[in-house]
Amino acid sequence: MKNKTLRIFAALAALVAVALLSSCEKEGKLSKNTRLDTVTMKKTVYLNGQEMYQISEQRTQQWFWEGNNLFRIDYTEDESSYSELIFTQHHRIVKTQIDAYGIVSTFCYDGRRLDTIHVSVRGLPAYCCIFTHDDNKISSMLIHPYSTAADSTAIAKGPLHLLPLMGVDIPQQIVDRQIDHIARLSDAKSAGDVLYEYRWNKDNVASMKVTYADGTAEDYIYEYDENKNPYRQCFTYYECNDGDGLFDVLSENNILSITTYYDRQSNYKFNYTYTYDDKLPVTSQLVYTYHAFNNQDLEESVFTVKEERTYSYVK
Repeated sequence: MKNKTLRIFAALAALVAVALLSSCEKEGKLSKNTRLDTVTMKKTVYLNGQEMYQISEQRTQQWFWEGNNLFRIDYTEDESSYSELIFTQHHRIVKTQIDAYGIVSTFCYDGRRLDTIHVSVRGLPAYCCIFTHDDNKISSMLIHPYSTAADSTAIAKGPLHLLPLMGVDIPQQIVDRQIDHIARLSDAKSAGDVLYEYRWNKDNVASMKVTYADGTAEDYIYEYDENKNPYRQCFTYYECNDGDGLFDVLSENNILSITTYYDRQSNYKFNYTYTYDDKLPVTSQLVYTYHAFNNQDLEESVFTVKEERTYSYVK
């Protein structure tokens, strides 16, 4: 009787273990229910409340699927046009490449978890992203550049940046800080590690701390809606390097606000609003304001950026 009871408990424990494993989502696997088709964007920039210039609506992303497998995204972003090819196994991203820049990213997994991403530029190793986990969620990402000529190529000539810049018109104070960081990385060569640390609120990244090789740090606080984020688990080169520190590919829901902190002071706030269809965003609007010197009279001015995007999906 005792042995039978032990067998029953062992069987129940096995069932619980299977249930826990099945509930843990595989990282790098896109949802088949949120397949993006196209993304368009238009942007208006205001100087002291008056319209300065406008970029008319244009398609910035075109996604290509074969069934539930994503195999290519065409981008017109960052003043560049290029395609990123995506290779999957069992619906998980295992490699991406941007032929126009010679950039190849390869993914290594430890079971259901993402372990590392190795990035090379024109055949030379550029950097790797090393992930740690806590409670089945990514708790940190360390970006480690290698001491090769590919380092500067990846940062300066790639279509994206390794550092957490947000939006297209970046406040000059942030640009100056990042230029200083890059200069220090060049001096330190392979000592230029950048550490991203994440804190979670349920299934969303609630805050992120970025620590640079020179010891300086920046903090980001996030707020979200309750609807589906179509970019979740999309670990493409663009999404991993567009300046957000991965929060938008890690989080379950869509971002409502980002507040940046530098030297423990609130610097900038980025606000998002959406319209939805069946809990998926169909439009978004990003608005943020910053102070900088304008090129006309060299006076300090207030710049406001309004970026509007529309999203369509594969039915």
